[in-house]
Amino acid sequence: EVSIPRPLSQGLVGDDDTVGAITKIVGASGDAVDYLELRLAPPSFATDRHGAEGGERHHAFTLREGEAIIGGMQETRGEFLGNCFCFFTSHARLLTIDGRAASRRKRFVAPAGSQIVGLQFDGSKLVGIHLERVSSGKSAVAKVGARLGYAIDAVTLTLRDGAVREYGELGGIEQGPFDLAADEFLVVVEQGRREAFLGNSVVFYTSAGRVLKFNGMQSVPSVRFAVPCGRQLCGLEFEGSELRRACICPNNGDTSQVQKIEVT
Repeated sequence: EVSIPRPLSQGLVGDDDTVGAITKIVGASGDAVDYLELRLAPPSFATDRHGAEGGERHHAFTLREGEAIIGGMQETRGEFLGNCFCFFTSHARLLTIDGRAASRRKRFVAPAGSQIVGLQFDGSKLVGIHLERVSSGKSAVAKVGARLGYAIDAVTLTLRDGAVREYGELGGIEQGPFDLAADEFLVVVEQGRREAFLGNSVVFYTSAGRVLKFNGMQSVPSVRFAVPCGRQLCGLEFEGSELRRACICPNNGDTSQVQKIEVT
């Protein structure tokens, strides 16, 4: 996990000052992801390409004005570029390049200026999130915890006002809770699906650039990154078929000021 603290009042991703560093994401897949390409905005106009030609399904996503990538994940498999790539944007969009072998997942992204304060399940399936506006840069959720074994038995969100929101049933072994800083809030939640319990995994991405993972023993191997507030994705680094680092730059799109964060 990597955290680069920055007050929310200084450049929340998706605000009016954001200049998207990436203009388009393209790729191709078959059973797995064959290649992935990030096309950068001017003045760079660079192309960050990974993988090799192949695949019969082609994917292309054009990012909107002021839209930035705030996180992402790769489902690994030891060859090609994994089974799936998914990017999360400041406009609450999911940009997914998935192969036929990709596992089933549910994902939800909070719009810029909002935070996740609750979850909605229909049986074992995550079907929605509860949102609140970020007020004075303060987070509503103080702690996130879970109980797990082969799968996720329960998830708990503890709010700063003392309220506790519990999902699932007692069972498994307690993990966490993870404490959130006063100005750190939940921006993305992802569930690895199964037809029982609360899925194989539940993962939260935070505004401080942390990934809080609750993985059951039957969860699918994956790597992830979250971009801290004030910054956005501008490149990727791989070792073989697996994503290792995300390259990030300021919200103003200046790709001469690049930092690298390890995936987790």
